[in-house]
Amino acid sequence: MKKKFELTGKCISNLKILDEFKENYVGIQKNRKTIIKLKAQCKCGKIFFPYKTNVLTGKTKNCSRCSKNVCYFDKKFGFLLVLERDYSQRINSFICQCDCGWKGSIRSRLLTRGINIKCPKCRYPKKYSDKEKLSLQESNIINGMRKHLKSRASWIGKKKGRLKIISFSHWQDSNDKKLRRRAIYNAKCKCGNIIKWRVGDSVYSCGCLQKDNAPKGENNGNTKLSNKDVHSIREILKSEIGYNHRQVAKMFDVSETVISRIVKGKTFKKI
Repeated sequence: MKKKFELTGKCISNLKILDEFKENYVGIQKNRKTIIKLKAQCKCGKIFFPYKTNVLTGKTKNCSRCSKNVCYFDKKFGFLLVLERDYSQRINSFICQCDCGWKGSIRSRLLTRGINIKCPKCRYPKKYSDKEKLSLQESNIINGMRKHLKSRASWIGKKKGRLKIISFSHWQDSNDKKLRRRAIYNAKCKCGNIIKWRVGDSVYSCGCLQKDNAPKGENNGNTKLSNKDVHSIREILKSEIGYNHRQVAKMFDVSETVISRIVKGKTFKKI
């Protein structure tokens, strides 16, 4: 009698035998009616049905997909040497070793097309360097500062309304790290005053433009009052006659807001 080999549950090369069954034979041999096949699972996880004789003789050691990839083993693609197949990945990939000593998994199509011929450390040395990594906000601040240093000479001589930028003064650091560093310039107004002007601010004068454009009359908040006038306004309001703010404002030709500020205790020459 012929010996029967029960292979269910056994592992042969890279195959795990799950089941054994017979199938109708279709071939050249006329006297043969059936043929034995196996239900096998490859190391990559694929299940297929090879002939039992091919498994026992060693003709089929892997599935069709793995057998095609055997030709890539010990082959070099650029700086990467293919060691073995990576069965943990769902997509066809290999475990490769770079010339620098890095080991990792890379997809087969990236190797064959020549897209990945270096490890990530060799391709992006700045990203994987041991230096301290800056955050996105900090890097944006540094890049903005470098751009401004290049264009700093172009700011000098420019005009913003009544202001003319004379020279660079200093850098203004913000307490909050989220805000960027700002450049401060010395600007000369048309009236002769020199002020500090910051890049990006909507300032077009030292304050004289607002005084010139201010309406004249009852609502004029920039009216000049001396210290004697301020003192007399306080005495009138404290007196028993009982003047209100509107009446006092008409007497001195100022707005009611100026009178209310004087009542709060603000004494100064110019309001």
